[in-house]
Amino acid sequence: MSFEKDGFNFNNWIKFISVSYFFKIGISFIIIYTFSPTEESLGNQNVDYLNFSDKFLMVIIVAPIFETLFFQFGVIEILTSLFYKWNFRFKDFILILISSSAFSLVHIGSIFNVFHGFLSGLILSSIYTYARLKGLKPFFSTALVHFLFNSTIFIVNEYF
Repeated sequence: MSFEKDGFNFNNWIKFISVSYFFKIGISFIIIYTFSPTEESLGNQNVDYLNFSDKFLMVIIVAPIFETLFFQFGVIEILTSLFYKWNFRFKDFILILISSSAFSLVHIGSIFNVFHGFLSGLILSSIYTYARLKGLKPFFSTALVHFLFNSTIFIVNEYF
């Protein structure tokens, strides 16, 4: 059974979100456990001083929404509208690189965090761009994958 409304296929969207999430988790854990200099580099580097409920709110709710708003939606949509006449093969790739670079600057704490932030930005910006091209609700899709990833990292950091 396929749930479709206004050309939006819910089943395809769920598959897209699932694949995106597991790809992001897989790549991130490979990077974290291969290149991380310490256990402290598992994320949340700027919120360790917060109590549990504030950290939960910041990491799982606020960060995915605002980071998607600024670094995927903001950068990609604004640059696309400013340079709408760009019509060359690698336009989306350049937008993804710019978005990823901006995203990595927010994750400064160590060179590892910048590197992981850049790779995370590449994945999230690619999700945004692909969802945008396929009509799969790019902002919501990207924020949801970011939310799921941050939730996983939060649980790992807090309980394991």
